[in-house]
Amino acid sequence: MKPIVEPVIFTGKAFDAHFHSSREHDVEESIELFKREMKLIGLEKILLLSITFHAPSKYDYDSNLKNACIKEQMSPNVYVSASVKHFPEMTEEEEAESLLRQAQEFYQAGFDGMKFLDAHPTIRKIYGPLTGKRYEKCLAFLEENNIPITMHNADPRSGWDISKCTQWEIDHGRVYDSSLPSFEECRDDIMLLMKKFPKLNLSLAHGGFLNMDPDKPYFEKFLGDYENTSVDLTGGPGCLYANEPDFFKPFIEKYQDKFIYGSDTYNSAPYDYENWEYDIQYRPRVSRDSLMSTKKNCDYAGTSYNGMGLDKKICEKIFYSNAIKRWGATPKKTDMKWVEKEIEWNEKFYKDHEFKSNDIKKIKKLFEK
Repeated sequence: MKPIVEPVIFTGKAFDAHFHSSREHDVEESIELFKREMKLIGLEKILLLSITFHAPSKYDYDSNLKNACIKEQMSPNVYVSASVKHFPEMTEEEEAESLLRQAQEFYQAGFDGMKFLDAHPTIRKIYGPLTGKRYEKCLAFLEENNIPITMHNADPRSGWDISKCTQWEIDHGRVYDSSLPSFEECRDDIMLLMKKFPKLNLSLAHGGFLNMDPDKPYFEKFLGDYENTSVDLTGGPGCLYANEPDFFKPFIEKYQDKFIYGSDTYNSAPYDYENWEYDIQYRPRVSRDSLMSTKKNCDYAGTSYNGMGLDKKICEKIFYSNAIKRWGATPKKTDMKWVEKEIEWNEKFYKDHEFKSNDIKKIKKLFEK
């Protein structure tokens, strides 16, 4: 069957720093899907962001192990950022020690960075702001060792006003009420976090949703006041920047060393080949066309925009070299002692829980090769 779009998007070097693997597909399926996606999009390297904890009743504690296995099998083109496990039964003091210990173990185990979903309003409601005692020791360790962090902060402002939400956002629970922290609280948490840990190597996923008024001054403060901060372009914000070229073209030129390309792509299965190809390429195409090209009347979710035509050298930084500077030319080597220990922990934990039992077996087998 003929693909509905050209099979390669990036002809130059591209490093996508925002990929995920879900438990919908086992480790072998995921490896094959990621290989197909990278070839289709024209990616040289990807960063897998683990997510172990969504809510007390929704966790993927095997995520770090699975992604470490994918990294090992696809070396040297896959990097992994680990995610901390939360245990609701722990006190704040116990968790402070647990999070520190996990960060230390991940660092020694060969992970390339850390992924935090904790600033999202649904998790922040449970565990409080990242400036709290729960996170202090962990973040101090990450700052001291200059470990790259990718953090999801808040969600679009429209999520707090149902009249401005799309049906998709409503259907997928992306609407927030007064029981949850406000957008301003989530935004201010990040600014307070940087004040507390000014050398933190922190990248805000989706640009931290700071690209629209009245949050642009915070965007500039986050990037301008701290030497190790950056943002990634996931979720089509490149297109949003293109809608305001008079502001964002000089803004991106000024902070060209702090923008990193990412697409928020998953190991999605090609049940419908044409739709799958279109879906996988949609966000990369928006980022490419909005920043790199001079095309007119491009489309993103029904919105028309013109490409900004940024300088080629700036685009090379955004789509490749900025990520290389942050995560290195090659990923770190995984410590097999950690792997053995983590397999044992997951087998014990998931013994009485719903789990694809053959996934751990496949992970074991792949690591043995």
